[in-house]
Amino acid sequence: MYSRPMAKAIKMLKRKCNKLSLFRKKITDDDVEILSKLIKDGNLTKIDLSDNNITELGTGYLMQALLPVQPVANSFESEKIPVSNLEILDLSQNLLGHRGAELVSDLIRKGKLENVNLGYNNVRSRGAISVANALTWNPPVETLNLENNSICAYGAKALAKSLMGNKKLQSLNLEANVFGDVGTRLFSEALLENKILCELNLKSALITDLGAGYLANMLKYNTTLLKLDLGGNEISDAGGKLILDALERNQTIMFLSLKDCAVSKDIQDQIKTLLERNKKKLENSKEIINTARKLAMLNLPNEILCMVLEQYSHMWTAQERNLLHSILLDPKSLGYIPGGFHKTKFGVQQIVDNCKRVRNVHPHFK
Repeated sequence: MYSRPMAKAIKMLKRKCNKLSLFRKKITDDDVEILSKLIKDGNLTKIDLSDNNITELGTGYLMQALLPVQPVANSFESEKIPVSNLEILDLSQNLLGHRGAELVSDLIRKGKLENVNLGYNNVRSRGAISVANALTWNPPVETLNLENNSICAYGAKALAKSLMGNKKLQSLNLEANVFGDVGTRLFSEALLENKILCELNLKSALITDLGAGYLANMLKYNTTLLKLDLGGNEISDAGGKLILDALERNQTIMFLSLKDCAVSKDIQDQIKTLLERNKKKLENSKEIINTARKLAMLNLPNEILCMVLEQYSHMWTAQERNLLHSILLDPKSLGYIPGGFHKTKFGVQQIVDNCKRVRNVHPHFK
């Protein structure tokens, strides 16, 4: 006889539902084996099995259903090919360990996952390295949670390296790990190259003033990061002052927390003032984003875009021009801009019309 939550889940899977949620229902590996046998046709887009008693064994059953071994045509070999359309996977607060993380990493690399939560699973650095290796393949994962997994500098090195080449990940949660200043230096160096990550959570990661200095140097040059949480670390006024100095230059970050750090209220208030300054500068973004969206839809070569936009360069600040340029290079980034640049004085339609006019006469299109 199944428990009530299990019976309900089995009934839902038989009806080909697209979500499976069994949060804190005392689900075991045996339960996962039963459920996995019903996951066949790829209907599921979300699985939440957080806060249960699932180990690497149960994870294996689930991955076998989502990533079955199939024979390769005209070959004696076989390959794991995803059959699911799963976008969200939450296995946080279970007992996966590093082997469970290795199994999930295969699905990260080959599947369609966009949001993955492996927090509180004691995956340690070995598991983090497996996840990092999957990220180097540029899977569609945009949000990754590895909170409280005893990841040391060894695992941080692999994750930081993966960030240098990854073009998809938007949010990374590394709260309550143990990589300290060494790992912080590695992440800071990675974010000097990474132009995609918007949110980074480094709360309670054993970071001192030394690590704060590494992050401050990164903040002077990074124009992508919008949210950085450093709460609960061993940062004093010395580290806070370094971050404050960096924010004098950084005009894009909008949230930076030093809560529960040994940083004085005066420095924290000054940091808050600079963050408010950034928010005010970004409060009217619709016009610039709409401009970029319409220009991107024209599919013009970069040389022509640059030539036409040069006519209007005096209408935008340097920051606005940089934003427009980055959007045109990667139109998908439009979905991750939270708001805000000064409205252009010229209408969007006039700029678009000029682009079309150039397209009609430029030799490239003849």
